[in-house]
Amino acid sequence: MVDTVAQWQTAKVTNSTLTLNVNELSYSVACQMQTVRDSMIVISIMPMLNMELLRIEVTPDTAYVIDKVNHRYTRLPLSAAQEEVVPALRWNDLQDFASGSQTGENTSLGYSFRALTVRLKAIYGTVEYDVPVNVKHLQLERYEFVDINTLLR
Repeated sequence: MVDTVAQWQTAKVTNSTLTLNVNELSYSVACQMQTVRDSMIVISIMPMLNMELLRIEVTPDTAYVIDKVNHRYTRLPLSAAQEEVVPALRWNDLQDFASGSQTGENTSLGYSFRALTVRLKAIYGTVEYDVPVNVKHLQLERYEFVDINTLLR
């Protein structure tokens, strides 16, 4: 018998809750995560009426955070993030988290970034493997580029 979780090529996680702890603040939001193995992760934050308010696109070399409400985005090369994030930001950890292939109750990632301590915790809803996913890059022409410090304010 083949282990589907270990062999998946695409993953779609819907009806999930993502809890983001930033220092002492905590936010829980509905989210959807779609992943193409070793290629791209798209995390859609949709707290109201399934409208995407924040989108995070991650490839093995770059992360984009797109604030759809304020029409702005930032881009962070993962090589730069690896220098500033403790422990080092690793593609495989992000891919396992976003694909729902982390098992058990410890579905979380924790990092320190500049003066922030960030922890992501997921409660997975529906997890499907090897189904069609929509992980194309968002067209960013309508959005203003800002540096990460501006976006974090």
